[in-house]
Amino acid sequence: MPPFQEALKHLPEQNGEFFVHLGDFNDSDRTGCDLRSYKIYSDLLKTSPVPALVALGEKDWPDCPNPVSSLVYWNQYFG
Repeated sequence: MPPFQEALKHLPEQNGEFFVHLGDFNDSDRTGCDLRSYKIYSDLLKTSPVPALVALGEKDWPDCPNPVSSLVYWNQYFG
């Protein structure tokens, strides 16, 4: 199981009501910020036992090869 997915399983043990992810889930050099990467991460966060507030990181939008498309994808899955 990937480390982030494993960490999500243990969130209730931390007694938090929510958590904040500071973005940069994309590796803009590797994934090219394609639609699939946003969907995968969105689906993963939906498995969290507590709500998540996700911040937009530079690797999720402005550093992407096509920043306009990347912002559209971000808003589609996290907006």
